[in-house]
Amino acid sequence: MDRLTTDQRLNIDDEIVSGNGRVRLIMQGDGNLVLYRTDDGNPLWASGTAGTPASYAIMQGDGNLVVYDSAGTPFWSSATGGNPGAFLVIQDDGNLVVYGVDGAALWASDTVQRFGPVKVPGFLPSTRAPLFHNNPWPSGTSLTVSILGLPPVSLDATTMGLCGGMSFLTRDIFESGTPQLRNKVSSEIPPQLVQQLLSRLIDSFAGPQIVARWLAATAALDHDTVVWGDGLFRRTLREIPAILDSIDNGILCPIGLVLVHSYAPWDVFQNHVVLVWGYETHGDILTLHTYDCNREGKDDIVIQLDISEPAPAKTIATNGTGPVRGFFPISYTHADPAPAYVDDAVVSTPTPPPVPMAAGATAGVRVSAKNTGSTTWTPADSYRLGSQDPQDNASWGANRVQLRQPTVDPGETVAFDFQAQAPGAAGSYRFCWQMVRDGVHWFGNAGPSIPVAVGSTADTCEQLHDNHGFLATQLAEVRAEIAAIDWSDPVIARHEAAALNGRAKALLGQLERIEAQQAANGCAPG
Repeated sequence: MDRLTTDQRLNIDDEIVSGNGRVRLIMQGDGNLVLYRTDDGNPLWASGTAGTPASYAIMQGDGNLVVYDSAGTPFWSSATGGNPGAFLVIQDDGNLVVYGVDGAALWASDTVQRFGPVKVPGFLPSTRAPLFHNNPWPSGTSLTVSILGLPPVSLDATTMGLCGGMSFLTRDIFESGTPQLRNKVSSEIPPQLVQQLLSRLIDSFAGPQIVARWLAATAALDHDTVVWGDGLFRRTLREIPAILDSIDNGILCPIGLVLVHSYAPWDVFQNHVVLVWGYETHGDILTLHTYDCNREGKDDIVIQLDISEPAPAKTIATNGTGPVRGFFPISYTHADPAPAYVDDAVVSTPTPPPVPMAAGATAGVRVSAKNTGSTTWTPADSYRLGSQDPQDNASWGANRVQLRQPTVDPGETVAFDFQAQAPGAAGSYRFCWQMVRDGVHWFGNAGPSIPVAVGSTADTCEQLHDNHGFLATQLAEVRAEIAAIDWSDPVIARHEAAALNGRAKALLGQLERIEAQQAANGCAPG
């Protein structure tokens, strides 16, 4: 039972308990009516009648909660008389409240506890945060920074953590309702996504106030001192209400984790940023649920600490990035996450139409597409394979091949297997395909444009020779493009090189198959 209604009483050792079992109200043998926290037995409120002969508490018909002795002498009351039908409730939040029949609160113990669990609705790191690790990034990733007017320094960010950028971008994505970034390998993400992470990292340090907070927190001692004042642990406890307020309001809260103690400005980069998405308390132990980009895809990463007293400083435990000395909330401003979403693909043709091919004949073919962007392809979002050379031609029976897999995540390769029907008229036709998001854009490279002779009189060896020459020319062009890559921006250059190398590999495979066909048909090689 979690309440007392008209004429109900608590005698010695009787109690009522909140619905969640976290608090209880008991009439003690010493005459005191006491509200306890169940987890650790700490008293939250008392009537102050210990040492009196008081023996019961009653919710009177006039709406007054009164503590009496057996002779009917009152020792304490809620002073809520004149409200017939009022009742007492011990709430799940730890507050003891007398309510009137109209639902208005007439008296309260003012003992609200943040028990939790409270979590931001709809958020889990495994389903809403990026699935790639916080490094390494594509080779050549760099960051130029300046702190408090010191000369700018260009840092090789390839192995740096971009935790501020990761946390800010995650909140951007969640608040915008855009899809999860499902890349698995951080070193293979597209350069546009890297740039967005770097931009949001800089935003997480925006303004002198946040830089000053990082410097002060990193330099602070853990414990209070006469000379240096409040220690980092005490400062951390002061920050907790703001963090919990954010979660109570359904808002993700980025916090800076102080991992090191140093007076050197550049050492602030050895600290970390996580995103708080939930909390709960048991006794004086507070647990914060966090998205930690060093523990991607995990929903069980927490920070725990004893919040009972600010001194002496206590250990802050975590199963994420640590050890943690202290933390504070970081001011956040929303940014459009659209630049993080990149459509890109490398298309190849493992199984082209046979050479030659009779007019109107059908053949099983396979075109493969590797997702080298940061978006997840789905049929519902109109991702398809489209014909090229010329664009949207229907020479092979259709100009679109539907995506049959429900999803194709970044880094995955999908095979489009379909029946290609040759044109009804004899001639030479191009078999070429590219990824398209209908209604939005074509993207990625078009696969090899393969000439196919159609007609019963086609000369097999001549056609194979032409195909070999065509593909060899394409391969030479791709190799020339690789040699001409501009390496002034290594991140973009390496992404281009990876795509071109993929095309070169596919063309080599095509050439090997044609050479095998030439050998099988007794044709001269090449």
